[in-house]
Amino acid sequence: MSKVSPEWADQVGKGKSVQRPTGISAPGNEGVSSSIKSTPYAIGYIEFHYALTTGMPYAYLQNQEGNFIELSIDSVRTAIAASAGSLPNGEKSWEHVSTTDAPGEDSYPISSFSYLLLYKELSTNPRIDSMDKAIALVDFAEWAITDGQQFADDLAYVPLPEEAVQINEETLESITYNGQPVLAEERVTSTDSLGLFSPIIAASIILAIAAGSAIYIWRKRRGSLAPKEISTEPRERRETRDKISYPLLRGTLAGDRIFRFIVISAAGYMMLLLGLVAVSIFSG
Repeated sequence: MSKVSPEWADQVGKGKSVQRPTGISAPGNEGVSSSIKSTPYAIGYIEFHYALTTGMPYAYLQNQEGNFIELSIDSVRTAIAASAGSLPNGEKSWEHVSTTDAPGEDSYPISSFSYLLLYKELSTNPRIDSMDKAIALVDFAEWAITDGQQFADDLAYVPLPEEAVQINEETLESITYNGQPVLAEERVTSTDSLGLFSPIIAASIILAIAAGSAIYIWRKRRGSLAPKEISTEPRERRETRDKISYPLLRGTLAGDRIFRFIVISAAGYMMLLLGLVAVSIFSG
């Protein structure tokens, strides 16, 4: 209001909290909406998504170019994009950042960001008492400015411009817990977590091979596998192969020993891998 009304700037001014000459105060979107509905001829200011989801009427406002603009995702996006290139780094003061009365023929004049304020050193917050909690918080913030942006339109929010996303990513990379970069620690933890799947996959493959071999040998010994057609394989190669497979397939003493060795070795190796995975998980 102070940008477009000299009288308002002189008598009321601007700030985080100002003394208005008249009006009704109410907390939050829901409180303001209720006051507007219950007060004849009242106007008020609430968030765009709340106005849409509750079906409240909203005004066309005159922008810097003199055009009366309808509130929409596109008109807010235009206003935000006009100032995105001049945003400061996340560690610097944003006190003077303003996207209201933005230039542009289609800019909605009272558009702004929603903010998430974080300590640069998260251990300053007594509720963040571990690296795990710090990682969870920073991980959520990173998701919100990247993959989470795909849900913005459905929730009647405007996706962040690329310039703002880049600033946010650089800011998150500077956040620490007890002096350690949280985002770097989160990436290491994610890599370690993915690494736990490797021994499980290896154990599963070995178990599958051992189980398949056991079933094949068992069925072959019982004669349940149909004999193959006459092979055209060279005789010398076939005789060599038969010498190798005969002890297993015909149930000789040597074959039984080999069979037991395969099964016991596979089971033992799998138990070892599962034990290592369990130790890794419980040791954090």
